[in-house]
Amino acid sequence: MKFIILILTATIFTACNTSDSLMEPKRGREFEIQYGQSITLEDQSLTIEFTMVENDSRCPQGALCFWEGNARIGIEVSQFPFYLNTSLEPREIDHFGFRIELISVNPYPVVDENINLEDYRITLTVSE
Repeated sequence: MKFIILILTATIFTACNTSDSLMEPKRGREFEIQYGQSITLEDQSLTIEFTMVENDSRCPQGALCFWEGNARIGIEVSQFPFYLNTSLEPREIDHFGFRIELISVNPYPVVDENINLEDYRITLTVSE
């Protein structure tokens, strides 16, 4: 019985740590930013704000498209504006020795459903 409790505790701890790793902005790891949110890396070296969804032409789920489409988002990196894309270039930028890469934009569009700006989240990685 103690063995089962130990296994369950370890599983819960691991699951919590996995979900937290997407939320903590650390270099070398993926993390999420919600629309309008600003984050600062753990060592205070960089601040990133998700400022804009300029265009989201990704092919909605439930549609037949000739092209996958593209989501173009705007971020501010330590008050410098940049645009990143899901399908077109640039998908990543270099800023003062840091490489910032757009991994994904969520939620993914669905036919006949609108996405509110407040619902958008981007996943990024930052490396040196």
